[in-house]
Amino acid sequence: MTDLAFVDALKSLNSDFTQLWGKKDIDASGHCSWLPLVQHMVDTSNVMGLLWEHWLSGEQQQLLTHAVGNADKAKNIALFLGAVHDIGKATPVFQTKKSYQQSDELDSQIIEKLVRSGFEDLDNLYLADMNKAPHALAGACVLHNSNIPESLVLLVSGHHGKPADSLHSITELESNYRKHLYQSQDSGSAIAKRWQSVQRELLHFDLSLSGLNIADLNDVVLTELPSQVIYEGLLIMADWLASNTIYFPLQSIDSDFQDSEGFQNDRLEHAWQKISGDIQSLDLDWPGDYIPAESIIHKRFGFEARQVQTEILQRIEQTSEAGIYIIEAPMGIGKTEIALSAAEILSHKFKTNGMFFGLPTMSTADGIFKRIETWLEKTDPYDTKSLRLIHSKSQFNEDFEKLQDASQVDIDGEPENGTVAVNSWFSGAKLRILDDFIVATVDHFLLAALKQKHLALRHLGLSKKVIVIDEVHAYDAYMGQYLYRAVQWMGSYGVPIIILSATLPAARRKQLVESYFRGTDRKWRNRTALVPNWEESNAYPLLTYTDGEEINQISQFETIPNHKVRVKHIDEAAIHKLLQEQLSEGGVAGIIVNTVKKAQELYESLKRDCEVELIHSSFLAPHRAEKERAILQQIGKDSSNRPSKKVFIGTQVLEQSLDIDFDVLITYLAPMDLLLQRVGRLHRHNRPRPEKLRDARVYVAGINADGTFDEGTSFIYGDYLLMRTQHFLPTVLNLPSDISPLVQMVYSEKDEDQLNSDRYRQAKAESKSLMKTKEEKAGTWELQTPQGSLETTLVGWLNNPSTNTDEEHGVAQVRDAEDSIEVILLRRTAQGIQLLDTDEIITEAWLKKPANAKKLAQQTIRLPKIFSRLWSIDSVITELERLNKENLAFWQQIPLLKGSLGLILDEHNKTELHGYILEYSKSLGLQFEKEDSNA
Repeated sequence: MTDLAFVDALKSLNSDFTQLWGKKDIDASGHCSWLPLVQHMVDTSNVMGLLWEHWLSGEQQQLLTHAVGNADKAKNIALFLGAVHDIGKATPVFQTKKSYQQSDELDSQIIEKLVRSGFEDLDNLYLADMNKAPHALAGACVLHNSNIPESLVLLVSGHHGKPADSLHSITELESNYRKHLYQSQDSGSAIAKRWQSVQRELLHFDLSLSGLNIADLNDVVLTELPSQVIYEGLLIMADWLASNTIYFPLQSIDSDFQDSEGFQNDRLEHAWQKISGDIQSLDLDWPGDYIPAESIIHKRFGFEARQVQTEILQRIEQTSEAGIYIIEAPMGIGKTEIALSAAEILSHKFKTNGMFFGLPTMSTADGIFKRIETWLEKTDPYDTKSLRLIHSKSQFNEDFEKLQDASQVDIDGEPENGTVAVNSWFSGAKLRILDDFIVATVDHFLLAALKQKHLALRHLGLSKKVIVIDEVHAYDAYMGQYLYRAVQWMGSYGVPIIILSATLPAARRKQLVESYFRGTDRKWRNRTALVPNWEESNAYPLLTYTDGEEINQISQFETIPNHKVRVKHIDEAAIHKLLQEQLSEGGVAGIIVNTVKKAQELYESLKRDCEVELIHSSFLAPHRAEKERAILQQIGKDSSNRPSKKVFIGTQVLEQSLDIDFDVLITYLAPMDLLLQRVGRLHRHNRPRPEKLRDARVYVAGINADGTFDEGTSFIYGDYLLMRTQHFLPTVLNLPSDISPLVQMVYSEKDEDQLNSDRYRQAKAESKSLMKTKEEKAGTWELQTPQGSLETTLVGWLNNPSTNTDEEHGVAQVRDAEDSIEVILLRRTAQGIQLLDTDEIITEAWLKKPANAKKLAQQTIRLPKIFSRLWSIDSVITELERLNKENLAFWQQIPLLKGSLGLILDEHNKTELHGYILEYSKSLGLQFEKEDSNA
């Protein structure tokens, strides 16, 4: 691993400077240990080089090479950044910094080393406001004074997650805190010159280490933000690896920097061997052998491809530049298989390495995880590939847990070829996105457009993959803002993006294409549309894609036979009678409503006369998962025990995440695209049905000619889209051919004259106002565009970031989610506090078993929104914290439960909270009512 530049750099080093410390600690045995600053510089530079060779994708290397102008020089810049990133530690403000453990012994030994090497009076130095000169900013100041290009200066300033807000903040550091940098306010004093000499020589050492000189740097003009973000992310990743003492151990305080080639080679080889064990997919060459579009579906999934699947894949295969590929097709057409096959083809073509698959909900992500694992195993029989599930409850997914367990088993000291595992080093919240294959809720893609510390790491992880975003129709205007900006940044990296949707409004289709196109640094006016009026097409199925400056569409597929669905309006009061009539010969009915409360009311009114099953979001997480499994076993695609007569009632859960089939459907009014999603659950599979139910019929409740809707539905969807939907909803649906035209009619502003009423105009104005408010709110923390900014460096890139760097907070922010309170639901009996489903008593000793702690952590439920309104949330949390302090304080010592709040029901599964009675049952879920409602 040695090269000439490395040897020359070690020989040129002034031994006095090797006494500067980079890290210090008290080890587990109580011994003082340290790491010379120059050693950490060497370690980080080496890691940068190895990540360049073994981890970056070909597309990422190409991006950086294009920015610098030369492949070798682009790599050398990476080596230099790794070497120089901590030069700000070569300052008195850092060298006199106290150890984390506040150990006087350790700190005094470090100071003694420095004094013996000629750094005078450090033991008597007093510096006020030491935190005003953090070493990342101090390093940027040192480099700025040495006339290093501004783009590189800013990269060093941001290696702890946030680049400097302004160039002024760098230059004013010297004017305001000169003593922190040079030990004297007089920059011409002997002691100040000594520090300046140290910094200069370390800079030359770092240049030598990376095979560069000052003249080489002066030729580097990084003016494109995407390349700088990749360098920044790579630097943060390398620094974190090089700072891990398992890989790069500290040394005894009595030892000095060892400059022999043999020692340095052994140190790096030892570290890289351990890193390779934790990142098993280094040197990933995915996918394996190239499979052409016409045969890949059969090869991977074992069935003959539909014509529409092959046509789409062949068209994608023929593109010459990475682009955005929007696939609009009906449910059941095989969009997932198209997306996975396209990801494989695109990765071959454009040198990406891995895939991100984003879905709207945890349920949809959990549902597809095993399918993607199975597919991934088939794509390459030789390489180990790392697959990770990312959402707030991923630790409870059994399939993902098995992968993590399998990754710990290493009988022969090396991984089995062709396996799917989990890279253990990528387990941290900010590191997970760096893994090779990701299945996640879409928030983790949208976060690429949210200003948060360490954002460059997220961009580094996403920019090496093919991106797939599924069910885009499920994202609202607020999420759309982050979606468009994230897509724009992916365009700037040359990342292929596959967008899947059953129904997509034309305006969103256009915005997605335009966002990607602008990301590639092309002028929108220079686009070449190969299909006239592509923006307004309502063809179905439809592929819209870019190829360089060209925008193209393909819609000439073999005709998909239509099936008729008759649409009838129904009053809520008539539902009971309708079910009696429709199910007189048996059959399965589905009722999809818009609120939990309505679902519970219907369940209560119907359960006496027929078998009814209820599902919604207000069940304990294990109960909901159990219900979903039971529903799939009864009415899923491969179900063998379909009930002869049953009613299933649910909220949007039935609309989004379950592949189920009803004989007859009742749905409450929702916007057209979502309504059609619901209709997609009607006669979905080819199976025999009762004579009365052979013709597909959907009954729509909640329609009101005067444009007023029930409060819950109106709050969720807004009256404007509901009014347009009920106006354009036909009496007969011809599916799938009606899907796109109906969606386009509702989401356009056509035929306004037919809706000419004061109520409609008011609803439209309210909708536009709300959308504008959401877009403006999103813009507060939204990342700037990759091009078009006045800045050509990362200065101010994360100005005014989201103040909370917690990932869960970020997820809530990109969804515009209202605050909510999640609790762990328990029950108090005479024996003690228990889980709802078992007689086990929860004690401190019981919780010390990891399996028990995990079981308890899964018993979560979100309280109804009434408890998290602005006027109540603080007092509700205060009340819960008091209850937890009195009853459950011991579980805060358990990592899996730390920060969790418990809610204890009585033996009848009831409790009082903030003036409400809460009651839980396995059949109805969580209910609430005012304490005095029956008084």
